[in-house]
Amino acid sequence: MANNVWKAVSLTSFLVLSSFLYVTKLPNATAYGNETIQVDIDGASTYIEYLEGVTFTITLSDLDTNVNYDLEWRICDERYSSDGDWVDGNCNDIETYTEYTDSLGEIHYAEAKVGESITIPTGVETYTWQTNIPTMWNHGITDGQGNNVESYTLHNGDTYHVGVMLTISGVTIQTGESTPFAYGHSGYTSLYPQTSGNILENMDYSFSITNENIFSSNYVQSMINWEITDDSTTQVVAQTVMTQPLDHPNQIGIIMQ
Repeated sequence: MANNVWKAVSLTSFLVLSSFLYVTKLPNATAYGNETIQVDIDGASTYIEYLEGVTFTITLSDLDTNVNYDLEWRICDERYSSDGDWVDGNCNDIETYTEYTDSLGEIHYAEAKVGESITIPTGVETYTWQTNIPTMWNHGITDGQGNNVESYTLHNGDTYHVGVMLTISGVTIQTGESTPFAYGHSGYTSLYPQTSGNILENMDYSFSITNENIFSSNYVQSMINWEITDDSTTQVVAQTVMTQPLDHPNQIGIIMQ
């Protein structure tokens, strides 16, 4: 009985040890980690209008000509980080989703990661890939009426960046990311009068304007345009445009004399 117990313990120990010894064998190469990735939003813009596509270019350099590389990009939510690694890093890669009805009238749910996988040709030291983030993402299926199932790729009022990962046999070799960009429109203003009731002619009065949830001035400069109109004549009696950089939160006080 004792011998049987000992054999069972030995076999179990061997199996556990073997699981720790399994590694992925990479092909021979002169160097790993010397590769470089550059990601550029075309036009170097940090602001993209709503419902406009985003074009960007990925440039790889110092590649080993004897190695088969794989390239993948995804869109990361900038509210969390500017990292380009969605496996072990801090890139929060986004999904797009929608509902659609099939030919039987049943409702289905479609979702997809926003990104693309690319196989790099062997024997090159540099490689460039240009692509476009479409306004509408095609899920590759059709609904009950035969229409392509699509959903909006990016959300209005959010900030993003492009994350890129370079791998060999599934092992990460290098990562990179673009500069962040703001997409669409975000924020609103509130008006707070400091004087209640009627205001007589030549009487001083004041009010404040508060903005909320606007894009950071790192991406796009926001402006406040205010005016005072005579209700009886619809004539504008006072107005101004404030062009200084505005960030959240921000409150502006105005005194009229």
